[in-house]
Amino acid sequence: MYEEPKTISAEHYSSKMKVRKQIRFLKALAETGNVTKALQMAIVKRGRWQHWMKSDIAFQERYEQAKEMAADRLEEEAWRRAVDGYDDHVTYQGKAIYHEYPKGHPRAGELMTDWLGDPIPITIRKYSDRMLELLLKGHRPEKFRENIEPQSAFRGGVLIVPMVSGTPEQAALSWEQQLEEHRKASQLTIEHQPAIPVPAENKELITAKAKKDTTEKAKKPTTGGPVVNG
Repeated sequence: MYEEPKTISAEHYSSKMKVRKQIRFLKALAETGNVTKALQMAIVKRGRWQHWMKSDIAFQERYEQAKEMAADRLEEEAWRRAVDGYDDHVTYQGKAIYHEYPKGHPRAGELMTDWLGDPIPITIRKYSDRMLELLLKGHRPEKFRENIEPQSAFRGGVLIVPMVSGTPEQAALSWEQQLEEHRKASQLTIEHQPAIPVPAENKELITAKAKKDTTEKAKKPTTGGPVVNG
């Protein structure tokens, strides 16, 4: 009995194409860790990716998983360079050096080649101390990370302010408070200065001079207007 082929709706077809494109993009992102390169590999426009990120919750979750997979690959490569080491080509005057057949060999003086016919370079095993340091700080932060607690103090006219976390408004407020404290500390008035003790032998001289100045001021005639003799 003849049966008509089932028709696929445009909506169903569009949904399947969307899922396929998302899968291609997520695989590329997990391999490269770069959104731009993943979009190019999956042939997806950036605007479409941005639309998925805003409207598709399931895609957002898979996107974060792909990023974690890319980060794991980076950590694996860092571990390899730090612990297992890597082969680096030996160079002389900026040029790579290749293995040659030794003396006594029928092909002495010629370059050794691999099964593809490419010359075999001379390599040396190297390890990355910097990668090892970063891995130790990441896996054992309580032991290897440089935990320096910043202190806020006013020394030698220089304001040392610790880093402030939180919202920009909170950070700005904290800066203003510390600057205000610095301003108050720098504006010392005479009233805040400690009193300077006066030697006892100089007190009499100071008192006598004050009385003399008062007497001379009293003797001076006023210049407010003409003097009329009665």
